[in-house]
Amino acid sequence: MKNKVLLGLSGGVDSSLAALLLKDAGYEVVGVYLFSSLSRDESDSAAAAAEFCGIPFEKADITRELEEKVCSYFVNEYCSGATPSPCIVCNPKVKFKALFDAADRLGAEFVATGHYARMGLTEKGERAIFTGIGRNDQSYMLCRMGRELYSRLLFPLGGFSKDEVRSMAAERGIPTADKPDSMEICFIPSDDRIGFIESRIGSAEKLKGNFVDDGGRILGPHLGIHRYTVGQRKRLGIALGYPAYVSRIDPGTNSVVLTPSGGEYDTTVRVSDCIWHLECGEEFEADIRVRHSAGFTRGIVRKKGTGAELYFENGVRAAAPGQFAVFYVNGAIAGSGRIEG
Repeated sequence: MKNKVLLGLSGGVDSSLAALLLKDAGYEVVGVYLFSSLSRDESDSAAAAAEFCGIPFEKADITRELEEKVCSYFVNEYCSGATPSPCIVCNPKVKFKALFDAADRLGAEFVATGHYARMGLTEKGERAIFTGIGRNDQSYMLCRMGRELYSRLLFPLGGFSKDEVRSMAAERGIPTADKPDSMEICFIPSDDRIGFIESRIGSAEKLKGNFVDDGGRILGPHLGIHRYTVGQRKRLGIALGYPAYVSRIDPGTNSVVLTPSGGEYDTTVRVSDCIWHLECGEEFEADIRVRHSAGFTRGIVRKKGTGAELYFENGVRAAAPGQFAVFYVNGAIAGSGRIEG
């Protein structure tokens, strides 16, 4: 047997197939389900998946860590006019920390998940996180993982598309092969983001203000800056007679700036708190992603102290403060930083 692997096991098709692929490769696999009182309880499905795959199974409670390090951050960012990235923050601070703690306790050398990403070596021999295959790439969500963990990370599904995973799962009789993907934020199972935020702050009165145009002219009232994000067009609650997008949110005045089509693009974006995964020069070209659902935009990264400035010849759409910009070089994550504007 190869070394022991601790697998984050949700009970869905991805982690279930990952367990079987790891066993096929000769690893000793232990499944761990991370549960929280804030989230939908899928522990029975995870336990059933472990039994089907023939692996030991444990549960670990992450309720307190999720509340302290992710939920409070999530609410504070929206109330400050920013757009948070809860999964990006959760992965290093809560999810993978809990998995590595369990791995160390159980004597497992490796930690694996069902993320659609790949571990590999760059042309310079640096170990790095690479994009997954096709539209299900989830490498963006791993952009804040520490390089010291790279030698212990395994992503068994990184070389497959979602369709291939479902097909292989069906062939092997995995019961969840056709189970729909979960799309909501784990700690908001109702998928009511606004309701979740307002339940935490008590009243949204202090967040109300006005929609304004690029020149500061008042266009009408809004119900709170926590309801909007840069690049948003739908569900604004105001009719202007032309397509309008959120281009900026000012928490000082509670103003939500609306702009006609095209105004949501920026040619220069500032980022702070950069983490560097690869050795890069002070200035380099990269494929840049400014949110999980966005494609790649070619740009230039110029380091500035602990942050960087990003330059896009043709602009980049909806670079929302609070989200993370991730810089890729030849498919590998070179670094990331929090978007400031």
